[in-house]
Parts: sequence; C-alpha cells; structure tokens
Amino acid sequence: MENQRKTILFQGDSITDGNWGRNHGSIVRQLAEEYLTLFVPLQEVFNQSAQNVTAEYWLWDGVHPTAAGHQLLAREWLKTVQQSDLCIR
Repeated sequence: MENQRKTILFQGDSITDGNWGRNHGSIVRQLAEEYLTLFVPLQEVFNQSAQNVTAEYWLWDGVHPTAAGHQLLAREWLKTVQQSDLCIR
C-alpha cells in the first residue's frame, strides 16, 4: 500500500516553445517515477494535435488552453487515469 501512486502530476509545456519542453518533460517524468505519481503526457498530445490545426487553436497565447485545449487536456487525463492503478474498477 505504501508504494501506491497517490497523486497525479501533469506536464504541459507550450507547444510553441522550442527546446525548453524537451528537458522539462524528461525531468517531470523522472520526478513522477521518483515520487510514485502518475505522469500525464500532455506535451505529446498537444504536439500531435498541433499537426492538424495551428497551435493557437489549442493554446490562445502559447501557454493557456482555449476551450478546445481544455477538452484535449481532460480527454488525455481521463485516458491516462483510466489506464492506471488509480482507476476505480
């Protein structure tokens, strides 16, 4: 019981942000493993989604999500949690 995941850790760098997100994402993943938290890979989802429409569709200022961006975040959060040991079955 002591090693169960207890919290959820998000990672969401700006998709218009160049190289900064690459290092940040790996650090956040390492912290999630170290502290037994659940990592939600938001950057990858935003990167994939930005291939279909402009980044501004998802993040109105390059950082803060639009309504569509919030929906994208929610779907990825639900998918990640439902596939984890945090899911209530």
